[in-house]
Formats: sequence, C-alpha cells, structure tokens
Amino acid sequence: MPRMLARSLLITIALALPISAAPAGPVAAEPRQDALARIEELEKTVAEQQRRLQELQSRTERLPLEGPTPTRQAEVRKAVAELMSDAQFRDSLFPASLGAGFDPKRGFFVDAADQAFSLNVKGYMQVRYTGINRQTDNPNAQGRQKRDDVSAFEIERLFLAFFGHIHTPKLKYRIVVDGGYTSAGRTGTEDGQWRTYYAHIDYEYLEDQYFTAGLISIPFGVTDKTSSSVLQFTDRSMASWAHWVDRSIGVMAHGNLFDRRLTYFASITNGAFNPEDSPSQEDLDTNFAYTARLCYYALGKGDSLAESRTGYPQSDLAFSKDPMLRFGGSLLFNDNNGDRGTGGVPGLWAAVPDSIRAGRGVGGTQLIDDIGTEYLLAELDTAFKYRGFSVNVEYFLRTVDGEDEFSAWELRTGKSGSSHQQAGNLQVGYFIVPKRVELAGRLGGIWDNDGDNAWEWGFVVNYLPFGTYNCRLAADFIRISEVVGGVASGPNYGLNDDVTMIRLLLQVGF
Repeated sequence: MPRMLARSLLITIALALPISAAPAGPVAAEPRQDALARIEELEKTVAEQQRRLQELQSRTERLPLEGPTPTRQAEVRKAVAELMSDAQFRDSLFPASLGAGFDPKRGFFVDAADQAFSLNVKGYMQVRYTGINRQTDNPNAQGRQKRDDVSAFEIERLFLAFFGHIHTPKLKYRIVVDGGYTSAGRTGTEDGQWRTYYAHIDYEYLEDQYFTAGLISIPFGVTDKTSSSVLQFTDRSMASWAHWVDRSIGVMAHGNLFDRRLTYFASITNGAFNPEDSPSQEDLDTNFAYTARLCYYALGKGDSLAESRTGYPQSDLAFSKDPMLRFGGSLLFNDNNGDRGTGGVPGLWAAVPDSIRAGRGVGGTQLIDDIGTEYLLAELDTAFKYRGFSVNVEYFLRTVDGEDEFSAWELRTGKSGSSHQQAGNLQVGYFIVPKRVELAGRLGGIWDNDGDNAWEWGFVVNYLPFGTYNCRLAADFIRISEVVGGVASGPNYGLNDDVTMIRLLLQVGF
C-alpha cells in the first residue's frame, strides 16, 4: 500500500512539471518518456529506502537496550538509598519475622514481629580497688589481736541477665547468672564459677498486676533490693548489710495501684537469705518466710516490675524536671527451724555479754546462727529527687526471740525473751555537672545493741562520662567506728574492725 501511494505521488509530480510548447508529433512525446523513466528511477530509490528502513528496524528490535549512563546510575542509587533509609517504607517491602539491635536500656535484643517472643541480654562488671586500715586490737580475733590491713584489686561483681517474654508480652521471664564474684558469703564464694542468681517468671494476669514465681529477690527494704550497678556509693552501708535478707525460692504478688501512685509486694519464700534450699534438701524446714512491702509516691509514679528487678536507683542521674517523693515500708517474719541456707556465715549478730567479753578489750560483737529463732524485721524509707539532687533515708528495727533454751541465740546471748536492735542511714547527693559528676555523703550506724553501738560516715565522687551507668568511675571514703554487723555479706571488712577505707570502682556494662 505505501508503495502504490508513492507511485501515484510521483506520477502527479511528473505530470505537473512545465513542458515547453512544441509541435505535435514524435518530438513532443520525448519529454513524457523522460518523465516516466525518472518516475521508475524514483520508485526504485524509494523501494530501496523502504527495504533499508525495514532492515534497520528489524536489527534494532533484535539488539539489547543500551544501559544507563554512570550519571544516571548514581542518581538511581541515591534515590533507592533514600527510600530504603525510611524504616516504615523498608518494612512495607520486606516484612521481617525478627528484629534485632542494641538499646542502652534493653541491651542487645531480638524481637519477633508478631510480639510472640522477645529476648534481651544485658550485663555489667565491676573492678574495684580496696584499701583498708584496720585497728590492731580486735576483740573477735581469738589468740591473734592484730588484724592485717588490706590493699588489693578484685572483680567485685560480674553479671549477665537474660529477660523478655514468651508467646505474649504478659508472660515474662528473667534469668540472671553470677560470674562467681558476688561478695555475699552464702550466695557467692568468689570462686569464679558461674551460678544462677535469679530465675523467675512474671505473669501479668491483669493490667499492672503480676504474679511471680522462682528464685527471687525478697521484697524487703530499698538498698537490699537495689542493683549494685545503680548504687550511689561503691557498696551498701553497714546498716544495710546487717539487715540483708537476699534471695530465696518462692512466689510473689505485686503491682501498681491508683495510677501508679502506690506499689505493693507480698511474698512467701523458703526462709530468708536462703537461695538454694528446696524439698530435696533435708535441712529445709516447713516454715516459710513472709514479706510485705508498700511504697507510696507522693510525687511521681512507681513501677512494681522495675522495682522488683532493679530496685530503686539512689542518684538523680536523669536530672528530673519534676520532683519525685517516695515513702515506703517493709515487714518480714521468719520462723527458722532448720533452713541451712548455703552454709555460709550466720545472719544474726549481737553484743557479746559482759560476762564473756571481760578482759577482751573494748566492745565486741558475735555472729549467731538464726536456726531456732523467730525474728521480725521492719523497715521504713523515704527518698526525694529533683534536678540532680537526691536524698535517701532508711531505718531498720529487728526483734529476735529464741524458741527454746537450746537455740544458739539464747545460748550465746543469755536472753530468753525478745530482743531488739535498730539501725539506719542517710545519703545526700547532687550532680555538680548534670548527668556527669556527682558528690554524695553518707551518715549511719547501728544502735540499741546492748550499748555496743557503731557509726559510719563517708563520701563519694561519681563520674559517668556518657551519662549512663554503662560506664562509671567512682571513689569513696568510709569510716566505721566498729563493725558490729553486716559481715555475713563480706564487704571486705571483718567483725569488730575499726575501719578507715578507700575504694575505687570501674563499672562497665551494656
């Protein structure tokens, strides 16, 4: 069809060309013959052009497309990178079944996209130098009055924590392992052997209401429950160590009430300071330890799950814009008829009777096994935080009653009735450089101990270069007139020591 159109067009053009007037006859026919020849020649040219065009088109269709230029490639890469940097867009293209990463609060984590599973891994280590100058006349050093000074380095604490949820965020778990350097007599012999420190399940049966079962921290007091990684000083006070109830296996109910203004705890455990006894241990008695705690936030809000796990950080590292004011109280009762604990140092202490201590020097306190006793521990506490300023106060009252004349308590003290002891401490701190440098002081002691009272005072400097507890340098100075309790947890001083102590701490965690 195109060829016929081209032929008609050529004929029309040829006929329209001017022809000189000439006489009719053979001479006049020559121009027409030339025109027809030219038409045929043009037709051949057009046909050849058509053939070549068709050939070129066919070859072009068979050849691959030419790639983009380097400039165009760079532009495309940049556009794709910008799109893929948008997490929401990326997730819409490639929905992930698992998410993983690192968060300063959670540590390393792995999360299922459908929230059916979560695993968080955190840990920290403390390396500490301790220098202690001790008295040379110690009533507790039988046959050897001199006590050597201490100057040494140690790995003070080494912990790894695994926590998260299974199947649903309401079913949580937590496992903490100790590297064997915990300075807590019965609960750690500093042998470098890894052992389970906590292992429990938390089920949120109602919003903010939990049921916990396993190896737990007994919900007594403030400093006792607070993780060593968030203490203000490099270690707890003598009063706190003296009333340490530590961990045990049992169950606990806890939660938040009144828009988190009130947190509560109630537990039943296999005794106190007793993390390893179980029905397979013949020495385990049939009596439980019962503990309850209430915490009211006059300013601010609480969180029972966080309090049950890490306790109550003492410093105002967050440099709170809004003030926090908390009042709390705890009560523990234990009737111990045979709990063996882990075979470490006994938890009770009392003044040595005058009839026994005569001729042994001034003062004197003895450690006494709590088997065969009923003891009641009460505690009151308050705390205030605002703009880097913090105040922490804790008070203890303990009553002990031997069950019969053959109990170690009655035999060692000569007391057949109920006895009571009191203790407490005050700590005040302030960040002179917000979230970086803190100064704090401590004043406390133990009294109502048959006249064998003891006092403690000290100060600390904390430096947190990154504004978190994941990296901390601390130096404190402690003066104790006489150690009358708390040595069951082994904070590097001995019973009846007159202590002047310097400690340097390096803490690193993730």
